[in-house]
Amino acid sequence: MTLIEEIERIIKPPIASFKLTLYDVSLVYEQGVHYLRVLIERDDGQRVSLDDIVKVTEHLSPLLDQANLIQHTYTLDVASSGAEHEIDPSQLEKYVNRFVRLELDVPFEGESFIQGKLLECDAHQAVIEYRFKTRVKQAVIERTNIKKANLAIHQ
Repeated sequence: MTLIEEIERIIKPPIASFKLTLYDVSLVYEQGVHYLRVLIERDDGQRVSLDDIVKVTEHLSPLLDQANLIQHTYTLDVASSGAEHEIDPSQLEKYVNRFVRLELDVPFEGESFIQGKLLECDAHQAVIEYRFKTRVKQAVIERTNIKKANLAIHQ
């Protein structure tokens, strides 16, 4: 098991207890400082708050100290995964009722991107509600046609 996998094993359960999801973990060296970056997102689709970050930081710090997995000094940096972070297309079901942007292999109505609210998603297709000029429309996109996915900011 790698160091990052071991860290994830330790921190996932406490993060989940706050109704949050671990998005990513990385150990980086920047400007003379080692950072353990823990990126989180809320399960309810809302923005990660400063209170969420403080709670997670205060809970993880003693757990990581006790585990003593990192053999050098580091700074724990807990943050939001970001408003428009990339989504693994195979995990798209987790983002139903969220605003997403999909990059397509085969264009839909002449467009290689579609952005809107993900209404439904199953193993074969995703249903997106999007705006076209002043109208609200729905598109059914085959999962095999989705090249890349991101969360998006509703406009």
